[in-house]
Amino acid sequence: MIRILHFITDTNIGGAGRLLCSQIKHMESKDFEIYVALPKGSMLCSKIRDLPCSALELSHGADRSLDSLSILEALKVIRSIRPDIVHSHGSLSSRIAATLLGIPCRVFTRHCVFPLPSSLTNPISKIILGSTNNVLSTSVIAVAESARQNLVDMGCDNKKIRTIINGVDPLRELSEDEKDICRKAYGITRRNFVISIFARLEEYKGHRTLLEAADICKRYYPNFKFLIVGDGSQKEELIALAKKLQLDSTVIFTGFCDDVAPIFNITHLNVNCSYGTETSSLALSEGMSLGIPAVASDYGGNTHMVKNAVNGLLFPAKNADALAMAIIRMYRDTDLYSKCSAGALRRYEAEFTAQAMSKRMEEFYKTEYAIRKK
Repeated sequence: MIRILHFITDTNIGGAGRLLCSQIKHMESKDFEIYVALPKGSMLCSKIRDLPCSALELSHGADRSLDSLSILEALKVIRSIRPDIVHSHGSLSSRIAATLLGIPCRVFTRHCVFPLPSSLTNPISKIILGSTNNVLSTSVIAVAESARQNLVDMGCDNKKIRTIINGVDPLRELSEDEKDICRKAYGITRRNFVISIFARLEEYKGHRTLLEAADICKRYYPNFKFLIVGDGSQKEELIALAKKLQLDSTVIFTGFCDDVAPIFNITHLNVNCSYGTETSSLALSEGMSLGIPAVASDYGGNTHMVKNAVNGLLFPAKNADALAMAIIRMYRDTDLYSKCSAGALRRYEAEFTAQAMSKRMEEFYKTEYAIRKK
């Protein structure tokens, strides 16, 4: 049995946490003994405890990749668990601790993609960053090819990187009566065409672009409803912008939803407006599991997940006019919508299931363990 110790620093439930939960849920428990170290009080704690693993709550390092106290705490945890593999998610502290203790398999996952400034890609920075990653990690997981390229651009050894695309469980389908209950909760009827975005309310997720597109769409199609699902630091600013654009009857802020299935079930278009951090979006995969076409920016991993006129449409990031045109096209062209709906479900089943992701992770762990054990 292979003993794996995960370190994750998130106090909220973001993509990395949901991905980790999905992975653990579908792994063969007879082959792996899994531990998850995470911040005390994290929203992930209750979800981790429901999985076939052991949760270890940490006092230091919440939402921080590196600090001296979290290194010391990680050293203590690793000595206690004595894992075969330490797998870090946004925790440089645990990677340092695992290296100091000589753990033979040290893995970290690159969950995000950002445009890299020249200060991180010049020759000197590439040597420093690349050497750091190459020394602290024996292997690296990239959740999309765009994440792999991000790592290579910062000097990480391409031979150490394994791309394993994110996967999710299919969302449950609701009856029409259940859908009506959800619609009523948000003041929506069956006559409305619902466009939803499921993302943290942070600047790089592009909600401003969506609001500007909603302002364009409402002039021509007052039956459009836009649902903004999530919470974050930009919440008040986005609400103020919606009021300024007089979108009170068009845009609905739902806040954070632990169970997004009901909203997905009343959604006609699944929108992703990111211009930073997007790799292989879990929300896009979840929408595809219900056959919901996507309209997504041409940033990062979106171009891999969404194929134009196959399972959705792409638009240039930050371009509200292009986004509005894409939404209207999907609404008006019923043949295209039907084609993309069927294509979304096919693409999900072929590439984005949680079982497929977990199977690839199992194979990765076993291979790494066998190599390093020698």
